[in-house]
Amino acid sequence: MFKKILLATHGSDGAQKAEDVALRLAKENKAKLSVLYITHASWATMPGIDWLNRSNTRMRFARHMEEELGNDAKIIIENFQKKAKKAGVKADIIKVVSEPYDAIIEQSKKIKPDIIVIGAPQKRSKVYKYRIPYQKFLQEISCPVLIAK
Repeated sequence: MFKKILLATHGSDGAQKAEDVALRLAKENKAKLSVLYITHASWATMPGIDWLNRSNTRMRFARHMEEELGNDAKIIIENFQKKAKKAGVKADIIKVVSEPYDAIIEQSKKIKPDIIVIGAPQKRSKVYKYRIPYQKFLQEISCPVLIAK
């Protein structure tokens, strides 16, 4: 039924549920799985606090955050790849720094998936609070979207 699946993830609890669903769909359908790992772009525009007002300090902090976010991405992607290997599914990894909404729209236009799998918002998420504007999102996407709960 599905030949190409696009999974959007960032490692939260909801995203991990989406990962499991996407892996199951890919295995059942022998589908190509593209995994979009999104680092939210807004981290770079965090409001300054007093100690960040000096440009040297701000730049050091930005480099530190880039490194930390890169380390987080590496761990999350490695964990996903272990799950994929265990499931017998090969996945192409795409890493972007963007607004999640924009990244998913852009990649769906490039990949042209048969289905997009994303996680549902988690009420008690300690990791990630971004919410996709679903009504607008669903109007722009030209394929089914599965929201894993």
